[in-house]
Amino acid sequence: MKNLALVLVLLAAVALMAQQPAGPAPQMAATNLTERVAAPTMSDVYCAGFITNQLVPETNFVAAGWATPHQTKYADRDYIYIQGGGFADGTELWVVRRLRDPNRYQAFPGQTLAISAVGEPYADLGRVKVVATRGNITIAQVEFACDAINPGDLVMSYSERTIPEYRRAMPFDRFALPNGKLQGRIIMGRDFDVIMGAGRKAYLNVGADQGVKIGDYFRIVRDYQISKMEPVDALSYKATTAEDTQKNPPVFLPARAGELPRRSLGEAIVLNVSPRSSTVMVTYSLEEALVGDEVEMEEPPPPLPPPVQNPPTIVCSADPATVRVGESSRITSDASSPDNRPLAYSFAVSAGSIAGEDNTATLDTRGTGTGPINVRCTVTDDRNLSASAMTSVNVEAPAQESRMSECVFNRTARVDNRCKAILDDVALQLQRDPEAKAVVVGQSGPGEAGGERLAAQRAANTRTYLTRDKGIDGRLYFHDEAEGGETKQIILSVKSGHVSVRDVRDLRGVIEREKAEIGVLITLEEATRPMGVEAASAGFYKAPVGSQSTPSGNYPRLQIRTIEELLNGKGLEIPPSANVTFRRAPRAEMPVAEKQLTLTGEVEAPRRRRKR
Repeated sequence: MKNLALVLVLLAAVALMAQQPAGPAPQMAATNLTERVAAPTMSDVYCAGFITNQLVPETNFVAAGWATPHQTKYADRDYIYIQGGGFADGTELWVVRRLRDPNRYQAFPGQTLAISAVGEPYADLGRVKVVATRGNITIAQVEFACDAINPGDLVMSYSERTIPEYRRAMPFDRFALPNGKLQGRIIMGRDFDVIMGAGRKAYLNVGADQGVKIGDYFRIVRDYQISKMEPVDALSYKATTAEDTQKNPPVFLPARAGELPRRSLGEAIVLNVSPRSSTVMVTYSLEEALVGDEVEMEEPPPPLPPPVQNPPTIVCSADPATVRVGESSRITSDASSPDNRPLAYSFAVSAGSIAGEDNTATLDTRGTGTGPINVRCTVTDDRNLSASAMTSVNVEAPAQESRMSECVFNRTARVDNRCKAILDDVALQLQRDPEAKAVVVGQSGPGEAGGERLAAQRAANTRTYLTRDKGIDGRLYFHDEAEGGETKQIILSVKSGHVSVRDVRDLRGVIEREKAEIGVLITLEEATRPMGVEAASAGFYKAPVGSQSTPSGNYPRLQIRTIEELLNGKGLEIPPSANVTFRRAPRAEMPVAEKQLTLTGEVEAPRRRRKR
């Protein structure tokens, strides 16, 4: 019956090939992959079966199961009873079946003898775990099943199997010449299969005794000799090859079939080895392999060339690029690794000193002369590949000191309105020149009570007016962008006395200096018309998203509110924010003093004639 089935399959294949149009001639050196399976899985390895000359003892076998006598097939999570005790609870066992072919069919002449020469075939059925022992019966539960477990199947100890690594794809030569390495034959297929494509398992007549190892590759080959063919296939040689229109064509005799080139049909990887046999899985099938086909061990693929190692890249920048002697500049290295390697940074300068942390550093120009300072930024990855970039910082001479203004006191240390007007001009000059610095020098005249103490108080009051009354009374911080957006700020300035358009201009200078989005002037008195005009000329802050009250998202950049308006519920026109934080400004100094403005009170010796 099996012979007939094979004939029908072959005839169907011939009919199918007759319907296909002729394609281009194949390349001899390499072919496209017809079928290639992925790397062997756990099921591929543990359920492949094997042939061994080391017989499995029949002492322990499956005697029955939970539903005996109504059930004879057991699968995953079923309970089975094993003849024989002595197993500790939790022990893992392996169930196999000694095989015989009920059809007694030989795929090639001498197949039965070829199998007997290497051992007995066994099927892998699954893994069970011992849960209890009752007398001479061991109770176990099926944990992993390759196939149904049946009473009479044998039980042996379980051991881990190696899952081979699938090698990288290689060009396949369908007419490869013999390489002189180990040769063998497919003597049996899993489940007694005769035809095998990609993913199917087969058993060879070479094993560990011949040096075969798990993970080795065999090439499946076939020639045209009648003696190696199945009898049904050999019948085709008796058919005529001539065409009706040919006149006395020459004939290539079947006896010369051995002169024809050997065909390469596919590849197989070794999953398991026993002393005289090995289990393989077909990984590539150009054409179905047959039981009886020959195999030849393949050379391992040549090693891959080492990967290209790309060095990192770097850009170096200085901010600011121009400073005065004694000032500092921030150096930033913007580096990346094309190979995603960790990076380390270093810095070197031609003058001055530099201290770095991660990809940033601070250049200190104290003690240097004027002119450019060259800065080298270097980045190195963990493979010691590096890259460097240069930038420079131009150092200018220190600013020349000059007297800005003079404020006259009348036997007191109080800053009067005339002095305030003078100091307002000084503050405006400082706001307009970010690099300007000011020193307050307090003086006292001959005969004034207090002497040096009075001079120090005058300097302190002057400094207080410049830093507190001309500075920032508070800040609001807010976020109006998506998560990760920058923090933005609103400057608050509170005036308790008489206010004028000058206060609005001063606040405008502060928000420009501080790069704030909005400024708010809070007063006791109502704003004058010129103050409103000056505030409106500051324009609008455009928020990314509008609000219900301000759909356009345009908010006045400079706003004026009285204390009465705030108490009556008139709030500020600011973007909606999930996180608004108020921070009071420092009492003794403007925030700008941290970067641009230095105000110090110094006491000079009393001078004659004038009272300062």
